[in-house]
Amino acid sequence: MAKQRTPWLAIVTRSLLAVVVVAVGFGIFQVLYRTRPEPARSDRADAAPQVEVLPATAVTVRRQWEGFGSVRALRSADVPARVTATVASIPEGIEEGTRVAAGDLIVRLDDTDFTRSVEIITQLLADIDAQLAQLDVEETSWSRRVTLADELVALAEAEFQRVIDARERGGAKQREVDLARQSLVSVVRDQVVTREAFDTITPRRQALEARKAGQTAELAQARANLARTRVTSPLSGVLQSVDVEVGENLTVGQRVARVVDVSRLEVPLRLPASARAAIAIGDPVTLAGVSGNVPIRAAVTRIAPEDDPGTRTMVVYVEVAATPTGAGGLAPGQFVRAVVTGDRSERRVVIPRRALDGDRLLTVEDDHVVGRPVRIAFSLTQRFPELGVADEQWVVLESELAAETLIVTNPSRAISDGLLVRPVLARGTDPGARAKREHSP
Repeated sequence: MAKQRTPWLAIVTRSLLAVVVVAVGFGIFQVLYRTRPEPARSDRADAAPQVEVLPATAVTVRRQWEGFGSVRALRSADVPARVTATVASIPEGIEEGTRVAAGDLIVRLDDTDFTRSVEIITQLLADIDAQLAQLDVEETSWSRRVTLADELVALAEAEFQRVIDARERGGAKQREVDLARQSLVSVVRDQVVTREAFDTITPRRQALEARKAGQTAELAQARANLARTRVTSPLSGVLQSVDVEVGENLTVGQRVARVVDVSRLEVPLRLPASARAAIAIGDPVTLAGVSGNVPIRAAVTRIAPEDDPGTRTMVVYVEVAATPTGAGGLAPGQFVRAVVTGDRSERRVVIPRRALDGDRLLTVEDDHVVGRPVRIAFSLTQRFPELGVADEQWVVLESELAAETLIVTNPSRAISDGLLVRPVLARGTDPGARAKREHSP
């Protein structure tokens, strides 16, 4: 009988123990629940996301125009062969990329034929000079002969007149008159021949002088051709190319080399034709990021008078000042982008380009986001330290914003119209540094 009661006693004991454990656990739960910390309550506004904003502020701006163009050298030369000859030699060191000075020898041509031409013409001129000297001697001689002939004629005429007078007085016969007349005719004939020979001296001299002038011109041409066998650089610069080789036969006008002076460069910039009224000579120009991303400052030096009707563009010319290492790192043929700043200034509200969401602008009014459609009047590339942000890309809107309108500087898909936000001023921030922080691990 005692053996049958033992299992029931064990069951009752275990049940009571389980009830006690549950009761203790419930008591602990009640203690923890009653002593739990109360979480701080927050307003709905405090839970709103923060957005960076920039108050709309009017600043002084000058309209900018963006243009593109290719750099070119103000001075360059295609050096041609000016005579037909064979390339005799090319000096050592004359290669592409070599710097040369004005007058430096680039190529030497075979000068044998040209040297011979100079010698022949020189001999011809010496012969003409000898003939002119001989003519001077003849002129002196014939001049004396003319003088003597004139004296003989005068004597013969006087003798003839005396015989005529004597015959009239009966002291001379007709035969004596005829002999005197014959003598006069003879000396007059000799006078005519002598004067004719003397008169030919002048045209003979003129002919010789004309020949001498012609030969002198040919000698100058021959010497010039001889000098042209030395092909030299017409300006100081850098050899872009050397287009001939030793032994090559060149013709007149064939290019031998090209020399480019890189100390003075200019950029013909194409701008919208609508910029003509706002652009003037002397307006500042910034060539963007052409040498290690360092902008180059320049100015408009010339303006083309005509617009291109096909592209509706105008051309302005920008000269780049030379530097000891070249014109700011530019090279002829390089394509560059430039910004031309007009000379007229105005007060306008500018906003960072990054604040645009397509054709919309997000603003904050009464802590709520309000989207506005906008149209851009023009863009600017410059810094505005007075606005407190480090942006360089700005836009000016066609429609003005009210002063101190809060502009969302970093719109995103998470920021939509009507969203409750907490605006935080962006003054003193650096968007580049902030971007680095956001992407850093």
